[in-house]
Amino acid sequence: MCDFITVILPGEADLHSLTSIGKQHHLDFIPIQNDEVITQLEPAETYYRTKRSMCDCGTGLGCLASGNKKQGQSNRALTRRIRKFQASGWSQTKIDRWLAQHDETKSKRVRSTRDHYTSDVERWLNIISEILDSDKTPSFGLLIHWYSGELESERIQIQRRCKIRIKDASPDVMLHMEHDVLYEFTK
Repeated sequence: MCDFITVILPGEADLHSLTSIGKQHHLDFIPIQNDEVITQLEPAETYYRTKRSMCDCGTGLGCLASGNKKQGQSNRALTRRIRKFQASGWSQTKIDRWLAQHDETKSKRVRSTRDHYTSDVERWLNIISEILDSDKTPSFGLLIHWYSGELESERIQIQRRCKIRIKDASPDVMLHMEHDVLYEFTK
C-alpha cells in the first residue's frame, strides 16, 4: 500500500514545543494507537505519524537500503534472467560481460537516486537537528514501514533499535535506513 514515516518520542518530550517546530517544516505529530507497536516501545514512549492525509511514498529515507523489498525482487529477477541466458546458450563470458554492463548501469542508477533524494534526507537531518537542539526532547525516533493496512491495526515487528548521534548521521546513513528498524537520534 504505502510507506509511512512515523515518530517515537520519549515521555519527557515537550510535545507542544515540538509541534510548533514540526509545523515550520510541514510536519504534524498525530498520535497513532497501534497496540502492536506500542507494546514494543519503552513504557513512556509515544507513537506518531508525521502527516495528516498523505503517505510518505517516494521519501529518500531508506531508498538505498539493501534489505528493502524492491532489492530482493530485483535480485530474484536478475537470477531468473541469467538462467534464461544460460538456457538460450549464452557462454559464461557473454553472461559475465552482460553482468558487468548491468552493474555499471545499476551503479549509475544508485548515484542518480542518491543525488535525487539528497534534498529530502538533508531536510530530515535539519529537522532532527533543530528538534534536538531545541532541548525539548532528549531523543527523536524514526520508524519507516511499508503498510499494507491501516496505521492503527498494521502488525509491525520492530527488528531492532539503532541509536545514532545526530553528528554521526549523514545523508548516506539516512538513504540506507532499513524499514522496521527504530532509529533513535540523540545529541
